[in-house]
Amino acid sequence: MILKEIELKPLAGIPDHLFRFEKKLSVILVRNDTGESPLYNALKLAMFVPSEPNKRVFEKEVRPFLPINGGNSIRVTLQFSIGGSCYRLLKSWGGKPVHD
Repeated sequence: MILKEIELKPLAGIPDHLFRFEKKLSVILVRNDTGESPLYNALKLAMFVPSEPNKRVFEKEVRPFLPINGGNSIRVTLQFSIGGSCYRLLKSWGGKPVHD
């Protein structure tokens, strides 16, 4: 799988943001506490957590990433390619999105 971009609307302390990755090698290099963990967790949520998790899974896997500045939902969109085919995966959790 080659990750092309990941969009957060919002996630934890990161406001709406689109991260684009180059075709060759992308490296995420940031100071501590500036966003590497939320980006990793956004990937984990999108790939492994159901859009409608049960209460236990929601509390453990989703609630910690609800927007810090208020809001009751998060959305993650991944664009990636596998074997030359491109895919888009959009998942959201929580109540109705605050905005599109």
